[in-house]
Amino acid sequence: MEQHVHEDEDGSFYILDGEMTFFFGEEKALASPGTFLLVPPGTSHGFKNEGSVPARMLNIHAPPASTGAYRSDWQSASRARTYRFLKYLAIGRRVKPALS
Repeated sequence: MEQHVHEDEDGSFYILDGEMTFFFGEEKALASPGTFLLVPPGTSHGFKNEGSVPARMLNIHAPPASTGAYRSDWQSASRARTYRFLKYLAIGRRVKPALS
């Protein structure tokens, strides 16, 4: 799937079988079985099976948990922080999220 943006919903991906390559802007990451990715609203992303075997994944989209001013504050605070972790999650690295 070509890179695209969902302005008002979170996208989540869980790899079941095979491997998927995910794209976040100029960055690329390989996701193997057991990998979970959360793509926050407004994040450019795409994915593709570049392997030689079929891949299966769950892909769930959900509206944001809140609306109004809280939602705007949440997006501003979390979008950049979450984006930094996406590539690490996609390649299976474990990182401790910053709570600040």
